[in-house]
Amino acid sequence: QEKLDMDNLQSRIEESMDKIWRMRGKSAGKKIQPPAIVAKSPAMQKILQDIEVISPTVATVLINGPTGVGKELVAKAIHAMSERCAKPFLAINCGAIPESLIETALFGHEKGAFTGAVEVHQGFFERAQGGTLFLDEVDALSEAAQTRLLRVLQEGELERVGGKQTLLVDVRIVSATNQDLEQLVLQGKFRSDLFYRVNVISLVIPPLVDRPEDLPYLVQLILKRLGKKHNKQVQSVSREVMQRIRDYSWPGNVRELENALERSMLFTKGEQLTTLDLAQSGREKTRREVDSDWKTLRERVVDNAERRYLENSLKLNQGDVSKVAVGMGISTRAVYNKVKKHGIQLPHFR
Repeated sequence: QEKLDMDNLQSRIEESMDKIWRMRGKSAGKKIQPPAIVAKSPAMQKILQDIEVISPTVATVLINGPTGVGKELVAKAIHAMSERCAKPFLAINCGAIPESLIETALFGHEKGAFTGAVEVHQGFFERAQGGTLFLDEVDALSEAAQTRLLRVLQEGELERVGGKQTLLVDVRIVSATNQDLEQLVLQGKFRSDLFYRVNVISLVIPPLVDRPEDLPYLVQLILKRLGKKHNKQVQSVSREVMQRIRDYSWPGNVRELENALERSMLFTKGEQLTTLDLAQSGREKTRREVDSDWKTLRERVVDNAERRYLENSLKLNQGDVSKVAVGMGISTRAVYNKVKKHGIQLPHFR
């Protein structure tokens, strides 16, 4: 029953996306391949369920996840499942636009606002009126652009660069980042009031290495798309190639998988892909090595936290190990072992 429900949900989301992007293609006079989400892993199935819940609302959404996991795809699905689906969906990569141009790109400019501004320019907000605006790499916004964006989110209005007239805008914001925005707030690089405005609902898309169930389906989808693009008949990958795909850590995620399959497909003559060109510097990291890296990082974080806790406890108790042991709920011998492990000098606290 649960599998049936999930299949139905996936079908509904894909149909919604299909309808919009095929219509777009028609009006643009070209064939557009509708986007598709692969969600066989529990993590991605949870994302689909979240999309269904949050799409009908007007809440802003912040999508977190490493580069290449498909954050824009999820934003498109949110738009397709919302009541704004008949209105525009526009995407802008804030990190790809020079700081001096980002405000003009987002909010537009008036004629004569600066040298070269020979006519009025409508920004992304005006062009996305009634629809959804996807701000990728939102962490890259300049301080001035952050201030303007906050005003749009709070008041629903903006002024073009160099303009005096206030324009009302009705746009839903979906942002994305591969950075820890909270950390950037603490460092003073991102406005805390803006952070709370863009982060009403938070979605986290895990890396491909944590979604092994999605791999065969992604490979199939990518091969089909690339076959059409390059007029190739490649239908599948060999067992050895599939094993390599499963063992590799995919630091560039779905985007890197697509690039690797495309490079390999171009040199494949038959219907099966038998070699995989990873074309990356250095040696491949296996999933086991990636897990080991995470384990090392986790241990380092836990060790640092334990050392800080121990030092604070020793400070509070003037170096009295018996009192520290009671406070930590362990034996005095265990405290001495930890003191030795972290190289803490007890006389400093007495």
